[in-house]
Amino acid sequence: LVTLEQGAKFQYQDDNNSSTSARIFLIGACCDKPAQALLQFLPEPIATFGCGRCEVKGFMVRTEKEGNVRSFAMTLDAVEETYLRSNMRFDVLLDLKLLHEQIQQSFPTRKRKSLMEQHMLEEKGILGPCILRELSYFDVGRSFMADTLHNVYIGAFKRLLQLWFDHDYRFQDWSISTHLGELQLIFRGLRLPSTTPSARHCVQVVHSVLHISDTIYDFGPVHTFTTFQFENELGLLTRITKSTRRHAQELIGNLHLIQEAYCHLNNFDFMNSNFANYLFNRFACHRKSDDLKHCQLGHLHKEDDSLVRLLFPFTQIKYYQNVHVGRIRLCTRTYAEGKVADDSNIIFNFDNVQYPGKIRSIFTIDGGEPHLLVAYIANLTPLTCEIDDTENFVYHNILFATTTKWSYVPIEVKAFVEKSIFFRSSAGISYFFRQPTLDHCS
Repeated sequence: LVTLEQGAKFQYQDDNNSSTSARIFLIGACCDKPAQALLQFLPEPIATFGCGRCEVKGFMVRTEKEGNVRSFAMTLDAVEETYLRSNMRFDVLLDLKLLHEQIQQSFPTRKRKSLMEQHMLEEKGILGPCILRELSYFDVGRSFMADTLHNVYIGAFKRLLQLWFDHDYRFQDWSISTHLGELQLIFRGLRLPSTTPSARHCVQVVHSVLHISDTIYDFGPVHTFTTFQFENELGLLTRITKSTRRHAQELIGNLHLIQEAYCHLNNFDFMNSNFANYLFNRFACHRKSDDLKHCQLGHLHKEDDSLVRLLFPFTQIKYYQNVHVGRIRLCTRTYAEGKVADDSNIIFNFDNVQYPGKIRSIFTIDGGEPHLLVAYIANLTPLTCEIDDTENFVYHNILFATTTKWSYVPIEVKAFVEKSIFFRSSAGISYFFRQPTLDHCS
């Protein structure tokens, strides 16, 4: 990273084999808690000063099962009075730690223990120098972003679900056990696709949610930085290792091999076409045209669709209930009724504009390529959240409409972009949710 800051020459492939010089600066890092602790040279996340963004002091709390957990609960006054970690604060604490080490050497061994405990409280968890402190524009506190995967989706939110639904808390004010019937009716209107990201084991640090607003202020919307993709690739690499005692070395070796192969994707003189296609799919989010053309139809349907017949009156039409486009499964909305998953909700291209819609029919014309008859609402409104009296946040990945007027259009399979989520509220409002990652739905 220091070398990149000094500048390097990069060659990119074009007709002239051009090159350019560039200086690259690291301004942020998105890590899970154990990795962040290693980079910051702090104790483990559940230690007394385990937070990487502030100097909050955790305290032990007894549990009902006679155990202990470390709590980072804070009052509003404590939040405002607690120091945030920063380069300046880090340098002060590191100098203090070095001074403490010199002082400890002058004391006999039997008296050092109590002195070390007092010094550790004053040092706020600093164990040594942070390796990223040498970088020009990296702050060892604020530059460590809040990771939504571990802090929110499988961190705080998982803990909230336990508090809301657990039978042991049914008499508490926060329990929603008395509203489960109403919630069941609402969730029946939520239609999820069959392919959604799987859960991962993680460290739960609810306190870190307090720092998400600072991360958004520094780096923008949280969906632009996350460890989802890194976790996915690490899981992929872990699955290809077998019975090794040196996991770290093997993972690093595989990463280097893939990295070097990816650098040569455009050099078709020696790149294997199958491996190039794999790398495009995993890293560049590209899909080869051959994959898109590979469609497998399933569940022949004998009932005629009057609208399809009206659009194609003098043709031989065959109807199907589902189709696999590469590895992606799509189905009609009638086929999905009563099932747990709903693969009929899609995003598609029409007149160079992307629309969310529901698949009404899957059919072929005179034995040709499969087509989709899609129902969609032309005029959708993005979800808007009020930040304050003067500013609103518009989220375009959630669209809704109060009208029930649907339009219909036949499209080719190649116009399909990705699967989506549909929800119809009890008030008759239709919501379309676009997932933040294409890895599982497109």
